[in-house]
Amino acid sequence: MINDAPLFLLASERSGTNLLRKIITQHQDVYFGPSPAHFLCILYYKEPYYGDLTIDDNFKMMIKDSLDLCYVHFSPWSIELDIENILQRYNDEKFPKRNSIFLSHLLMTIYARYQGYKTYFCKDNNLYDFVFEILHCIPNAKFIYLHRDPRDFSVSQYKRSLQTDSLIRISNLWAYEQVKCISAFSSLDSEDIIKVSYEDILKNSKNEIRRICKFLKVNFIEDEKEVEVFTGKSEEWSNLDKPIIKNNTKKYLKVFSKKQILIIESITEEQMKYLGYNLEYKPKKIKVLNKIFEIFWGELKFRIRRYFIKNDDKHLANIERSKLINRLAVKWNRSI
Repeated sequence: MINDAPLFLLASERSGTNLLRKIITQHQDVYFGPSPAHFLCILYYKEPYYGDLTIDDNFKMMIKDSLDLCYVHFSPWSIELDIENILQRYNDEKFPKRNSIFLSHLLMTIYARYQGYKTYFCKDNNLYDFVFEILHCIPNAKFIYLHRDPRDFSVSQYKRSLQTDSLIRISNLWAYEQVKCISAFSSLDSEDIIKVSYEDILKNSKNEIRRICKFLKVNFIEDEKEVEVFTGKSEEWSNLDKPIIKNNTKKYLKVFSKKQILIIESITEEQMKYLGYNLEYKPKKIKVLNKIFEIFWGELKFRIRRYFIKNDDKHLANIERSKLINRLAVKWNRSI
């Protein structure tokens, strides 16, 4: 069985997760950060529906879906993997059982070694939901908790073409995800998890990477390694080919009104204080009618925009990816 300890990222999207993936990969030679396939947030819940995974045909279906998550992507993996080879490699590694955690562990390890690294740095979405499940299967796994000011997080989310325009929805998402991450951070030992802020990365990225490398007990490499971290193109990753934007903070002061900032701070106050972010205003309770209107109007604008971009070539890879995820997602009747 694979012994090299992987690294997992607990964070909200739009918090500098791909920036961190890039600079960690470039400044040491143990952990490679592949494009996020988002294995567990999809396949962990899908797993029971494949049937008995000791039956090869059922497990092959799960392997096929895992590979689709790697390749139906605006930044597809650059290694060629096939179902039969993965099945054989899985059996050779003598994993104690067949499940989504061990399968994703194998796939990312293979890709990392293909790129010349020992193991991987996984920044898939929603990993905060699987911390203890991961540790049950991979006891030597390490974690990073990355956070960003919720007001700048909201600015970044607000700019996304395929995202709601409701600041209430966006703020609730950030608060919910921090509750999960903070719980995991406070539950794990200091040798298993480290906390990093996006703002500190912008101030001095090399100092933060040195600190992370010390935590991981790997050597920091001063000069950036030439390694393929991104394939394909995405407007959401456009800044990653540029030098780090050191002043990419407090943008919310220029983008949002006082009323909008108050909405964010009123929802995220408790988590902001825990993480050391200062409030701009004294939080106020949002009136029920204002909540209803803000959510309705934000969702309406998003759905109208999505309708008009569904055939836009620029978003085609994202749309194909969405179709795949919708096919794999476990369904239930929400109308009851």
